[in-house]
Amino acid sequence: DGMGELLILGSADRTMAAFQLIDRCARQIKRAGDDRTLAQIRADVALDLLLGKDNCRRKVVVYLTVPATVLAGLSDQPGELNGYGPLTAQACRELADQHSTWQRVLTDPTDHTVLNVGRKRYPSAALAEHVRVRDKTCRFHGCHRPAATCEIDHTLAYDNGGQTCDDNLGMFCLQHHHAKHDNGWTVEQPTPGHFIWTSPLGRTYDMPPDDEPPPF
Repeated sequence: DGMGELLILGSADRTMAAFQLIDRCARQIKRAGDDRTLAQIRADVALDLLLGKDNCRRKVVVYLTVPATVLAGLSDQPGELNGYGPLTAQACRELADQHSTWQRVLTDPTDHTVLNVGRKRYPSAALAEHVRVRDKTCRFHGCHRPAATCEIDHTLAYDNGGQTCDDNLGMFCLQHHHAKHDNGWTVEQPTPGHFIWTSPLGRTYDMPPDDEPPPF
């Protein structure tokens, strides 16, 4: 009948990324008024991409949700590749060691709270809540404004390569948020919830997690 079939068998992360790219391009064509089925459009898109007609190409991201203890080698819980299903702990660790098209989503192994969404600019609702509960108050030295009234901010700025994760986020009231950005103060977070501020004159202020007593 003049038709052929092409089957690609590959690693789950790469095949999912390829399908997402094909599907996104196909849906774009469908929205533009093409009356073929999505399956028919996907087939043409896949061949166009392979043979060089890639003017609809755009970046896609595959999300891999994995407990933080798995990447640390402390457990063998499976991860979850969005749209595909579970991946073995070993497969997750292998993906973590390579530059790929997936976006890791690290979770707490006990309550599955999202701890890290890599280079996503804004934290998820679960991650933001985790940081608010952890910090309790504004993390500037001597400020006791409740975290619920504060703004969440990257310690190392996102635009400078900072990750959106629990050890690079903190709660700061509006005044001290601006002190960090506009008034010459700098801040480091050596461990989650532990902040060290440096004034424009070079004096440092140690702010341990809110449930620890301050140093004397």
